[in-house]
Amino acid sequence: AGDASSGAEMEPPYVIEVPEKSPGEVLQKLKYILQSSPGGRVVELRFVGGEKPRKIRLPFQVRIDPLLLNQVEDLLGTVG
Repeated sequence: AGDASSGAEMEPPYVIEVPEKSPGEVLQKLKYILQSSPGGRVVELRFVGGEKPRKIRLPFQVRIDPLLLNQVEDLLGTVG
């Protein structure tokens, strides 16, 4: 039985749900946090809470680690 999910396959994008009403300064901080952890994982921002959700794939990739996840969570937790 050939298993298609070999280790060489790309991981799914790291999706961050961002409230549509996020102020620009929050988006700037988010970009700074993400760019400070370069790696190989694609990132998509999903803007939620507006009339219809929008998705944006970022032009750079990141390394996902607990510190990054905590920083993103802390930042976006202040918006909602």
